[in-house]
Amino acid sequence: MKSFTWYLIFLLSSITIWGQSANNELGIWYTLQGKHEFNNKISITGVSQLRQFELGENFNQFFLLASLGLQLNKSISFSVGYRYGVIDNNILESESQKIFENRFLEEATLDINLKKSLFSNRLRLEQRFLNSDNHHTTQHWIRYRAKLKIPLSKTFYVDCFDEVIFDISQGTELFQQNRIYVALGVKACKHCDLELGYMNHQFLDMNFDRLQVGLYFH
Repeated sequence: MKSFTWYLIFLLSSITIWGQSANNELGIWYTLQGKHEFNNKISITGVSQLRQFELGENFNQFFLLASLGLQLNKSISFSVGYRYGVIDNNILESESQKIFENRFLEEATLDINLKKSLFSNRLRLEQRFLNSDNHHTTQHWIRYRAKLKIPLSKTFYVDCFDEVIFDISQGTELFQQNRIYVALGVKACKHCDLELGYMNHQFLDMNFDRLQVGLYFH
């Protein structure tokens, strides 16, 4: 457990350091997610998310995602999915440009139980097809996420993760993004969780602070 305590300390320290150099705009992401299990092996998940560059204004991105999951055993799961999104790629410019994206994904997850806490490792491959009025691009992403969920009581928990994103497309920078996230979760009911959190979202040459509001049905 000591190693994961140090991991949490490192996570919070990174947020403090990176947050000092973040851009002034405080944005927000709203997430709605639902999961249905057909049995102990097969499940489907749906996600919708709205991202705003500033609180309550300045549209950044919206997407819908659907995925099919296979639980191989208690620790290992796989899933495949499709995501459709609309992106405003010029959030810092006076003139906006809409990009429409079709994205396919494949992922594997390894869960490790640490007494009452859960440490999750996720590796995801993504194929992104981006289209605007005058440009068409294909990107191939690799994402790794280390996530820790710590129960505080029967009602409250802490959720935190660090996710790094690489682009392995030819002729692009390898590093694309890093996301560090910490949230307080509330078990609103038997099948519903509410999370209020903060994310530091780092790009190659930009760094943003993001609030997060998520509602998760399971």
